[in-house]
Amino acid sequence: MKVALAAIADFASGGERGKLNVMGIFDTIWAKKFPSVHASLTFVVRVLAEYADSETTQHMKVRLMRPDGGELLKLEGDVAIPTIEPGSIRHVNAVFQLNGVKFPASGVYTFVVSIGDAIAAEAPLRVAVGGG
Repeated sequence: MKVALAAIADFASGGERGKLNVMGIFDTIWAKKFPSVHASLTFVVRVLAEYADSETTQHMKVRLMRPDGGELLKLEGDVAIPTIEPGSIRHVNAVFQLNGVKFPASGVYTFVVSIGDAIAAEAPLRVAVGGG
């Protein structure tokens, strides 16, 4: 199992037949002052599973790390992998809607995705004063 996509966006949803709809991918939030509360963002993870992963359950953890290395928030749960035929692949989508995230200071925050005990992906998010 590996992460095919880890992105920060305005909106995301699952579609029919495993499709993933993502709108407004971004990597910077502009704030007027700190601390700053961001009304809404969506963190999306798309996992690629193969035959060897078939019918297993994997533990996924998503942490948002502060610039100083501390943890701002943590989300975790189990991902159930469906039956996968030999020579085939499947994608499993995880969509995390985050409302009212409070960023205490400017800097580069990082979403860290772990599957089991291993880090599988990182997505940086710059939070800065200004208007871009």
